[in-house]
Amino acid sequence: MLKNIVLTEAVKGGLTTYCLSSHDISLCDFYDDWALQIARKYSHNTTTSYCRKVAQFLDYILEAGLINPEGLTPQIMLKAINEYESFLVFGEESDVSSEIAKSVAASLSPKSISGSSVETHFAAVNNFLSASENFRKSLKALEDSGIIDSQLASSTPLISSYRESSSTSIKNGIKNNSWLAGCIQGGARTVKRH
Repeated sequence: MLKNIVLTEAVKGGLTTYCLSSHDISLCDFYDDWALQIARKYSHNTTTSYCRKVAQFLDYILEAGLINPEGLTPQIMLKAINEYESFLVFGEESDVSSEIAKSVAASLSPKSISGSSVETHFAAVNNFLSASENFRKSLKALEDSGIIDSQLASSTPLISSYRESSSTSIKNGIKNNSWLAGCIQGGARTVKRH
């Protein structure tokens, strides 16, 4: 059961794929595009497996941002990614050095998985993180070429989702809690076995 997002099956262009709903419009758009690309490359079973595993990972990351007083900072995101294996395998029994994994597990109550199942989770999540990093690099290249402004690129989807009369501080607050903004800001990393 996911707490911060809703995952729904959809059919696009004759392919079964998945769509994400959450408060982060940029994340949902990126996930939906990524899921469609997965559906184009892989079997239905692999697509379903990847999409569900990445949705669980994103729920974990979003919860990490919610329980952190500063929100989802690049540092919290990196720490949460590094502790993801502990979250999957040990949950609330995670070591005290894995404070984010332990806290998020207390909030989400995940089912623990075996160490051998971690690899399939990592394959899905690393595919998503790789796509996210490629997107960030593409935006950076466009910015370096002077084609786009990175501030505009990271806030455009958010501005279109909210009224123009929103204050700058509200827009910045939304942007600071955006998955896309986090990826653009520091680049997502891959998850690794410890």
